[in-house]
Formats: sequence, C-alpha cells, structure tokens
Amino acid sequence: RELHPTYEPVEVYRAAFVGSGFVAVTNQIAGSGKDAIKDAVAALCGGISCPSYTDRAWRPSDGPKLGNTSYVYLTSEEMLAEIEAGTIIEYEPLRDYSYATSGREVKSIVEQGKRPFKDLEPNGLITLRRIMGDCGVIRAIYPLPDLTVLADGRTQWEHLLTNRDYEGDRLGDILKGSRGEESANDLAKRLTAAAGQRALIGELGLVEDDNTFFVVNTYGRLAETARVAANFVNHGKITTNPYGSPTGTAIRANLNEVEEIACSALAEAS
Repeated sequence: RELHPTYEPVEVYRAAFVGSGFVAVTNQIAGSGKDAIKDAVAALCGGISCPSYTDRAWRPSDGPKLGNTSYVYLTSEEMLAEIEAGTIIEYEPLRDYSYATSGREVKSIVEQGKRPFKDLEPNGLITLRRIMGDCGVIRAIYPLPDLTVLADGRTQWEHLLTNRDYEGDRLGDILKGSRGEESANDLAKRLTAAAGQRALIGELGLVEDDNTFFVVNTYGRLAETARVAANFVNHGKITTNPYGSPTGTAIRANLNEVEEIACSALAEAS
C-alpha cells in the first residue's frame, strides 16, 4: 500500500518537520553503515536519531528490541492507524514491509531543542523534500560501501553485510539456502535493491545535488568520516575539502561495482 498522492500529515506534525532542520542518511545498500554514520554525525551536530516506524519483525542486527533508537516496531494494523491519524510524514513500502517517518518522533526531538537525523530510502528523501518545499533545506548523507578487497577475495562490504545477519556465509551460499529459505529470500531482495542504486540516484539527480553528500564509509575510519559529513551538515559542500565528497565518476564506479557484486551473486544462485 502507498500513501494517497494528496495525503498530508496533520498540520502540527508538518509544521514541526518543516522547522526541524531535518537531516537524512540515505541509500538502499544493506551493510553500508547508515545507522553508524547517522548516530556519529548526529552526536557531532547536536542531533538525535529519529527512529523509523516499521511493520517488519525485529532483527538481531537492529540492536536491543527495547530502547532501540533506530526503529519503533508496529503491526501492520498499528501502522495503518498512524497513517489514518495523519501522524506520518513519509511512508515507504519496501519488499514485504514498510518504513515511515513519524511526525510524533520529529516533534518530540524538536521540543528537546535538537535536530532529527534519520535514515531513509532515496525515494523517501525526495518525498520529504517535496513536503519541505521552499520552507527549508534537507541535507542528505549518502554512505557508499567500502569495497576494499580482503584476503579471501571478498570486499569489506560483503563481509559487513553477511557478518551482520547471516553468520558470515558467502553471498552465493546464503542465496542457495545455507541459512534457510527466509534468509535467502531476504538477501535476494536486499541485493536487488543495492544493484538498482546506480540507476536510481541517476533518475533522482542526487549525484549533482548540492544538498546530497556522498562519502565512502571506510571500515575503521568512522570518526573521520563522521567529521567530514558533519562539516557538510553544518556548512554545506566545501569543494576545497580534500576529504570531501568523491567525484561523480567515483560515485558511479562504486555503485557500478556494488551492482556487479550483487548481480553476480544473484546469477550464481539462480
């Protein structure tokens, strides 16, 4: 299900969002470290992580189920009730479940005198920018995965993705059922989404967008990456920064390799 094109959140939540200084961390590449960057940059910028409402099940990689700062777990019926009540700012149906940006959560963060930092899909970013309109700017950080090749021939990204939810098995083995059918199906959907990122950001015009900052999330260098991204959040793009956003060519090359890895694994398993 999707929000009706004319859907608008209740004004009190829309107004809180518009005046919030909202910052997005965006992509559809599982294992790229969105949550880690979001929390690190928020800490440097006087922000608070804004949890996503979701009707999917909790995963061990989410962290603690109670007191989780990334997700609020709802049933599908509870999610629908929030939508009907007009508390949802943005809603993104993905695969067999959905994520949403809650006006309640944004309003609560604003009332604490903080900025909300939230991870969301690129299409959700475009939706929020449409709602923001001319009332403000939404700066977005796009973490590119670390594609350093390790001793076993796999990239750092593949290790982070499979270590997190699949006990470190190789992509092809997981897709063939080494961790069960549910894990195979889940990984196939994640890899399909990752493989589509190069085309999607091209369609959305994010590479050339002055308010979207691409940064390679190099393993073991989170503090440095967060400082660079926080500089962008606070000051915008600074072209003289030697550690700034990679070139458009480098961005496309990174995502092209992600696509190749994902498509190769999917093809091998089929």
